[in-house]
Amino acid sequence: MPPMEPKNAPESSERKVEEDDEASIRYVDLPLHLTEKILCCISPLESARLATVCKSWAATVSARLAARLAPHLLVTLTREYNNVSVRRGFIVPVPLDGAVGRTRRPPAAFPARRRLENLVGKWSQCFGATPCGLVAFAAGSILLVNPVTDTVQRLVVDKTSRAVLASGGGDYWFLCFDRINRLVLFSRADASQEYWSKRLVAATADLRYNIVVAAAICNGCIYLFHMSEYLLKIDTRAPQLTLHKIWVAPLMEQHIPKRYLIECDGEVLLVRQLRARDEKFPFTFCHSQFLRVVGFEVYKLDETGRRWTPLETLNHDRALFVSPESSFAVRASEVEGCRSSCIYFVGEMQRCYLCNKKCASTWGVYSMEGRKVLFEHVVSKTGVSVEARWSSSHHTLT
Repeated sequence: MPPMEPKNAPESSERKVEEDDEASIRYVDLPLHLTEKILCCISPLESARLATVCKSWAATVSARLAARLAPHLLVTLTREYNNVSVRRGFIVPVPLDGAVGRTRRPPAAFPARRRLENLVGKWSQCFGATPCGLVAFAAGSILLVNPVTDTVQRLVVDKTSRAVLASGGGDYWFLCFDRINRLVLFSRADASQEYWSKRLVAATADLRYNIVVAAAICNGCIYLFHMSEYLLKIDTRAPQLTLHKIWVAPLMEQHIPKRYLIECDGEVLLVRQLRARDEKFPFTFCHSQFLRVVGFEVYKLDETGRRWTPLETLNHDRALFVSPESSFAVRASEVEGCRSSCIYFVGEMQRCYLCNKKCASTWGVYSMEGRKVLFEHVVSKTGVSVEARWSSSHHTLT
């Protein structure tokens, strides 16, 4: 009879049982009905931070983010600590129906993840957000950060370049200046965003990055709105790219500092924000009045007639989101709580330069049919410098 080893057998069996237990715990999935109930209580972007809880959770969150648009605010807060300015980034989900009050609290803002937070903290230049929800930074190269997954894509450009982001129709391109001040267009060579094509643009009109108010892509062309109220155009379908000026009758009734260019249903729209002094606004300055958003004007480009045609309302269940360097159009029926024929706007923070008092930033909704601001909510408290812009669209967890 072979010798028995009673001590070794129990150890190996116990070790096997422990490994099986660990494996079963590691790969356990929550029931689908439980994950659905939990996700209904929090915003899609907030749920993405917890996507690693289990496989079923990750699958549900990924499908939820990919299926519906989730417009949100990318907010940069700047505070003063011992005469040192410190910047932090936050993602702020907002209830698009405006239902915020005692019975319904606004969704909680959550801090930006590590890579996005590092870029914000280093004062890197954020110059827009893409239709797929990536945040664009100019930090030597162009960095595209996914605020949900915290992944980064790098587009290598000249270190001295200044970038302009143009978007529309679900696509986005970059215009940069190289070391010898030549204009360069970067466009995606494929849908994977891994390969970019680079083409030089011959300029027949003066263009500097700091005088471009807004940019949009429409029907294969890039439209740039100049601060002097005229349009520049690049036809990317031509064999030789050329930047030239389009003569369109300017809108010179009054100076409008806030202007946005948006592609909507194959048309180029110009949106102008109207502001007026409001003594009744709850946030007042010591030596100046608060400029409150009181309305918007929307015009459609008539390139053949060389004019801007005013629009009284938006067609086809559309809504517009406008903010500095990030504006887009959505189909209202595809976005939870979104109102059709409305403009979702960001009211930028203002400061009294005599007493150095700051006023809160706001976001709100303007109805084109009712011709009035439906509601306006505070983004941040007073005393904090805030930069806010809209970001949206179908996020993925990969």
